[in-house]
Amino acid sequence: MSPLLQPVITTEADDRGVMMGMARYQIYFKDVHIYIPIIHHHTHLAVLDYAPHARPPICLRYMIWCHAALVSEKYNNLHPIFYERARKYAEADEMKGYGGGILSLAHVQTWLLTTVYEYKMMFFPRAWLSCGKASRLAIMLGLHQVDKPNPQVKQCFIPASNWVEKEERRRAFWMTFCTDKIAIIGTGWPVGINETEVMTNLPASEEAFITGTPEPTTPLSDVLRGEGLATLSPFASVAFVSCVFGRITNHLRLPHSQDDDSYSTGGFWQRHRSYDEILLHFALSMPNHLRLSSGMGNPNITFSNIALHTSIICLHQAAAFRAEANNTTEHPIVESKLRCIAAAHQILGIIKMTGPVQMSKMNPFVTFCVYVAARVYIQHLKLRPEDTEAHSAFQFFRSVLHTLKITNPLAESFLFQLDVDNEGGLFQDLQLPTNNFPAEILSPSSL
Repeated sequence: MSPLLQPVITTEADDRGVMMGMARYQIYFKDVHIYIPIIHHHTHLAVLDYAPHARPPICLRYMIWCHAALVSEKYNNLHPIFYERARKYAEADEMKGYGGGILSLAHVQTWLLTTVYEYKMMFFPRAWLSCGKASRLAIMLGLHQVDKPNPQVKQCFIPASNWVEKEERRRAFWMTFCTDKIAIIGTGWPVGINETEVMTNLPASEEAFITGTPEPTTPLSDVLRGEGLATLSPFASVAFVSCVFGRITNHLRLPHSQDDDSYSTGGFWQRHRSYDEILLHFALSMPNHLRLSSGMGNPNITFSNIALHTSIICLHQAAAFRAEANNTTEHPIVESKLRCIAAAHQILGIIKMTGPVQMSKMNPFVTFCVYVAARVYIQHLKLRPEDTEAHSAFQFFRSVLHTLKITNPLAESFLFQLDVDNEGGLFQDLQLPTNNFPAEILSPSSL
């Protein structure tokens, strides 16, 4: 065995630090990996015993501990320290030599975890730049072309040695892809990854990844055409919905001057119908293992279903606004508003079935979905203030955001935005708690 790969013998003085580190790894793989499934658990822990130069970079270890500390009551006070150290070591790696040391999968994973943490903590400018680093690194390493490399593109990464390593690269890319699509929310900025250049199949199931059992997967382009839905894994369904959401966001930010306002032939309405058809087809043709009846315990299945309905709301709110602005016939306005209410009601039902406490173990951008659904009820109640069910739904969504902000401070920004949206509105006299509801009140059995 190469001296580089020989296990390192630790002294008794190291035992306490090792045990604390392992405890944080356990928290990470139990409560965080479930919605950021980009690191192979057993492989990562195994290489920790290798010689220092063969171990994962220190920056990645600190970001793993940072996420673990954020969701742990015992270590919660340490997450800012771990975050600062992770950034310090990641930036130091960039400055070594000519910078070639950062061309590794571990550094993509580091910047992905950094991005998610920074969004959770509302460090928005840093999060945007970290997302850019993760996506640029992923492209430099060819992670967007894992299954069909382009010989004309510069290769900076050696081929994967086995299926697990290849799948880990796929997962790092698709998490980068999802984050890139969601990061543009509310900014109007373009995405960093062009989906037309993606030649990496969607990720396999978690079971196949853990056990190292090769499993056939489907290209994104096939799924967008409605093919291969039966092979989608829960993580792949998140990637698919993120892709459609990114398309919708791009559709909404295009200048009006580029579109004909005709309802039948205009570019806006043609795109609208195209994306609506994709969403409807997925909702109707979704395989049983991705439906809530079968996958309620899987956070990625729950999130993909919530995000699906959120995409419908975003698409149809824009359609209703555009139709009203252009004095289009009443039909598309009424239809889109009804679709928004129906989708918000679906999100309400999903969260009640899941329980807000379990949502803390979900993609952190679920807070945006809750906000979008709550906003539908604000708009609805401006027209029908006597609707008590809508009042109750709005209060429930606010209480969910209050609970989520314990481990996901990003929820605080959406609570603030709800207050702005409702300023001078129907809820100005509504007394809501300034602290989080007790977890017991919002458990599924109490709803």
